[in-house]
Amino acid sequence: MKIFWYVSPVDGPYPWKTEGRLPPDHRKLVSLARTIDRLTFAGALFGTYGHDVWTTASSLIPVTEKMRFLIPIYPGITSPRLLAQQALTFDDYSNGRLLLNLVNGTDTVLAQYGLHVPHDERYELSAEYWDAFRKLYTGQAVVHDGRYFKVSRNREIEGPTSLPVPPRQHPYPPLWGACASPAGVRHAAEVVETYLAFLNRADRLEGQFTEARTAAAQRGRSIDAGVALWIIVRRTEREAQDQLRWFLEQTGPDWIRHQVNIDLRRALGPEVSLDTFNNEDPQLQRRIEALRAGRIPDLEDLRLGPYL
Repeated sequence: MKIFWYVSPVDGPYPWKTEGRLPPDHRKLVSLARTIDRLTFAGALFGTYGHDVWTTASSLIPVTEKMRFLIPIYPGITSPRLLAQQALTFDDYSNGRLLLNLVNGTDTVLAQYGLHVPHDERYELSAEYWDAFRKLYTGQAVVHDGRYFKVSRNREIEGPTSLPVPPRQHPYPPLWGACASPAGVRHAAEVVETYLAFLNRADRLEGQFTEARTAAAQRGRSIDAGVALWIIVRRTEREAQDQLRWFLEQTGPDWIRHQVNIDLRRALGPEVSLDTFNNEDPQLQRRIEALRAGRIPDLEDLRLGPYL
């Protein structure tokens, strides 16, 4: 089992809200990276708040030796050729410690970067993007003429490769990704090496992983699986629960409701919202009704299992 930590320039008691953030401090990032590198963590996922993620990660290469850098990528925002060049350069300087995290994003986020692709086409674009990236990273003299991307070979470079930096990872940096919808699971089965799910009950996680692995096997592939989760460490379970309750109170039901709506649209489509969504699971339905009423759900209605 590999355990990754999380690195973001934006941190604090509850940094998802402005009042819960501390001022960014690069010295703290350096200290955190050194600690991750010294302990038994495999690496860290990098957050996308504000600061450019490539610049942030690159600044921590010289202070680490083993830590792997899991960098989130929105397919299509950067050309596949430029991403291949960035990845080859990062791997060259870090001695092959790069991992890539597939983020398909939402319409509002992608529009900020000038990418306007209908929701139903996003997975098709992503599949083409990663196919072109892999060919470029591995040094194939690629001329890609696809529906979304057109990449020509650099004629100034002699030899069989398309880029002047040789690959450090073979065949290419592993791609990770979390996709919850049925279409997203099928897409992940096609393109990722590690399929990520958000923490849930054990039976639901097992079903989700089985679905992803079965879909991958149908394509002649095998994939690893991982879970994205929070941990709260306290001396007793009661103290940990009190801390969780404090997090929820500081966050507030309005913000939680807003975020749940974003997650519902991402997983189930742009027409779905908390006002119309219902679930047969009584526990989940109680959470929905609490948020509709402007209340934070009771902790028992959030419980997935012991200490969970």
